[in-house]
Amino acid sequence: MKLLPDFTLPDEPVRPGVAWDLGHLRPALLATAVLTVIGAGVALLFADLRALWGVLLGFAIVAVFFTISSWAVALAGRHDDRLTMPAALGSYLIKIGLLGVLLVSLPLDGPIDVRALAASVVAGVILWSAMQILYVVRKRQFYVDYHPPAPKDYDQ
Repeated sequence: MKLLPDFTLPDEPVRPGVAWDLGHLRPALLATAVLTVIGAGVALLFADLRALWGVLLGFAIVAVFFTISSWAVALAGRHDDRLTMPAALGSYLIKIGLLGVLLVSLPLDGPIDVRALAASVVAGVILWSAMQILYVVRKRQFYVDYHPPAPKDYDQ
C-alpha cells in the first residue's frame, strides 16, 4: 500500500528556452520614480532630511528587490518552468531576510527615519504588486501553445 504519491519529475526540462517577459519592469520602475518624487516632496514638506533619506532608501529597496526577483524567476523559467516557483519563493525569503536585517540594524535616532523607510517600502510593494497585476491582466496570453495556422490550412 502506497502512502505518498510518486513525485518524480521527468528528466528533460519543461518548455526550455521559452522567453519570459520582463515587460512589467519599465512601467513599474517609472511609477516608482514618480512615487519617489512625490514621497520625497511630502517628506521635505512635513518632516525632515531623515524622512527624505528614509523615503529614498525605501523605494530604492523595493525597486531593486522586485527587479532582481523578477529577473531570477525569468531566468529560472527559461531553463525549466518547474523552477519558477522555487525561484520566486527563494528570492522572497532572501528579500524578507535582508529587509529584516536592515530594519533591525538601523538605529531609531540615526540619519534615516525608520518609519518613513517602512512606509515607503509598504507603498512601494503595493505599487509594484498593482503594476504587475495590471500588466498581466492587460497582456494577451494564450492558454495553449499557440501556433498560427499554416497557409495550407486555409485551402481546405
